Parts: sequence; C-alpha cells; structure tokens
Amino acid sequence: YDRIRKAAPSRISVAFMGESGTGKELLARALHHESPRRSGPFVALNCAAVPRDLLESQLFGHRRGAFTGAVDDQAGHFVHADGGTLFLDEIGEMDPALQAKLLRSLQEGTVLPVGAEHEVDVDVRIVAATNKDLHALVEDGGFREDLYYRIVAFPIEVPPLRERSDDVPALAFHFLAKHRADAGRPGIESITPEAVDALRNYDWPGNVRELENVIHQALLLTSSDDAIGLDGLPTEVLAGPGRHLGLLPPATGQRGWSPAATSGFHDPRTGQLMTLREIEDRAFRLALEEAGGNTTRAAKMLGVARATFYRRLGPKKRAAG
Repeated sequence: YDRIRKAAPSRISVAFMGESGTGKELLARALHHESPRRSGPFVALNCAAVPRDLLESQLFGHRRGAFTGAVDDQAGHFVHADGGTLFLDEIGEMDPALQAKLLRSLQEGTVLPVGAEHEVDVDVRIVAATNKDLHALVEDGGFREDLYYRIVAFPIEVPPLRERSDDVPALAFHFLAKHRADAGRPGIESITPEAVDALRNYDWPGNVRELENVIHQALLLTSSDDAIGLDGLPTEVLAGPGRHLGLLPPATGQRGWSPAATSGFHDPRTGQLMTLREIEDRAFRLALEEAGGNTTRAAKMLGVARATFYRRLGPKKRAAG
C-alpha cells in the first residue's frame, strides 16, 4: 500500500506481480482511486480471456468493414479509458505481434483502430498485472524486452495469502458481511475461534478468491444461526496446511510420513492416496470406535443397514475395532 501511494500521483506505469486470486485488480483500482485520474474511467481488460484475433480490436477499436462482423465503428478500451486508467490483466498472455502495436501506443500516446487510416490521440495510464515471470518470458522470447521496461516501470509484488496469514481473519469477516444476505443467513455475524484458526492454518492455493468462495459456502453450510463454525468449512481447509484437495505431497521426516501432515484420504504410513475400499474400511472402523463398539449405533452413524455393517467389517475387523 505504501508503494501504491507513492506511485499514484505520477503517470508511471505500474505492474502488479503475483499469483492468481491475490487481488491484483482491486489493488489496481486502489491505485486509480488514489491518483489524480480518480474522476476518470477505470477500464479493465483480461488479455487471457479474449481470443487473440479479437484482442487487437478490443484494445484499439475498429472501423466498419475492417473484418467480417464489423458492421459499425467501435471504440476500443484505450479510447474508453481516455483520461483515466487502463488495467491490462494477464498481460503475459498477449501475442508478441500485438505487443509491438501496444508499445507504439504507449510511446506515442495514440491508437490506430483496425481498418483505420489515421491514429487517435489518447491520454491513458497503463496498469498491468500478471501471474507469470515476465523477466523469464523476455529471456525466452515470449515477451518484448522494450515493452517489458515500459510496462514494469514500477513493479509491485503482491504476496500470496499463505505468506500473510494475519490478513485472513479480516478478509474472512469482510466476505462474511458481503455474502450473508445473499446466502440467506443475515443473522450470522461472526466466525468461531476454531474456524478462524483453521482458516489461518490453510495454505490457500487459490488465494483471496478461494477464501471468498469458502466463506460464501460456509454461510450456506454452517449449522449455527449466529457464527460460522468448523462444520461449514470444506475438508481441505480442516485438513491443515498444504492439504488442498490432497494434491500436495505429505511432509517427510526420519520416521517416515507424518500422519498429521496428510489428509484423511492418505495412508499415514506411505503418504499415498488410499483406495476407495480402504477409505470405506477406515470409516467403518472409526464409526465402531466412536459408537463404543455398538454396531447398531455405528451402522446408523454411517447411514447403512446393520447387516451391511456386519458384512463389510467382518468378524476380525470388528474384533480389531
């Protein structure tokens, strides 16, 4: 935020660098809001979401008849952002051929619409964002070096959510307030301390976007009428650090795989994902333990018939349980 405040008053091109879902567009909007251009438009374009053959038209506009389907003159995002800020998200996805035209527009302060003969003057501040290593792309020839130095004049690194766990509670409560009416749970105003701890201890591979989805989901699932509890959180969050959907490898040590570091679907001895049969067998044994050896109650807990419970668990496994 300190770097945003320092860059905001000038025309310098700012590039937000960070993983997907970290809130780069929100930061770009904050930069715009703090700048002298705040009264002008903020126009966002995701370069990865537009087909390559249409991106040029989206950026610079086109003239009627320039290509099939161009039935009218259309202004591009540069013109729409005149006097304000143009946010180019995922700029690392831009085709190298189009990068040259973008560079000229930045150098000259003009745009040439597709099919036009004359350039149009524009006054636009460029703010870019990417989840890629642009410097590495330059070295590999996937991104123009001259454009790189134009775009990344003032880089701002946006750390992933796992590196700023202190932000998680504030963000979680913000999303709670944002979504509780939509979820039909206006009475939920808090998150239990246990649920907050689980949220802070998760790695958040999807970053802030994933956290927002989890809170929205928790509002729908939690059984409490006044607070989000552990019962509203998905299993990957409850499983702890690095266990997103069980896709990350478990931690190892001198004693082999660490059971505490694996999800409930991994064999604690090998770290390998268990078969469906093994997972079901484990569920049967755990149910029998929690039921104090009462097979009728254990079967009810699992939602199966008592005869099915006996048949699946078998006499030896019942004895072991």
